[in-house]
Amino acid sequence: MEMMKKKEAHMKKEMERWGRWKPEDCKKVSEASGTFLYFAGESMKEGEKHEKMGHQKKSRQALFRCNGFSRVSSELC
Repeated sequence: MEMMKKKEAHMKKEMERWGRWKPEDCKKVSEASGTFLYFAGESMKEGEKHEKMGHQKKSRQALFRCNGFSRVSSELC
């Protein structure tokens, strides 16, 4: 049991030394990335809807938002 605790402490130090994140932090980043991807998809749907209705300006604006959300999502990963 003592050996296991030492090994865990050593691994934690190594992870910090190499700049690795804690699992709970990785989960938070993953969830945030997923949220931004969701909004990117919703913006894309909105842009396609406006394009079909002939609203070019609104379509471009929605697709621009889609691009922004997807870029933020990719920067988090």
